[in-house]
Amino acid sequence: MRKMSNAEVLTFCAVTLLGTFALFLVGFRYAALPDSVIQGSKLPQPVQAFQKRLDLGGSYGKVSVSDIVQYYVANPPPETKSGSNAGLALPVQHFGGC
Repeated sequence: MRKMSNAEVLTFCAVTLLGTFALFLVGFRYAALPDSVIQGSKLPQPVQAFQKRLDLGGSYGKVSVSDIVQYYVANPPPETKSGSNAGLALPVQHFGGC
């Protein structure tokens, strides 16, 4: 196996970095969101915009986002009363991950 000279190593590194940078420049246009989507994401949305139904699987089926938020507001998670873990109670994990 032939040992590479310093010039060959630096040339290889420079060409690799330039090739990677060129690939990122070309690929960014396909990965970037349009300006209209970015501007729209900065505006608050009305509740009617969240009527898409999410499939929660199992016995829950499809539920709208607004129904999930209403349930959470009506049934907040329990809070701990004292100690260093004040705030939301951590779920108890039983054997088997349930």
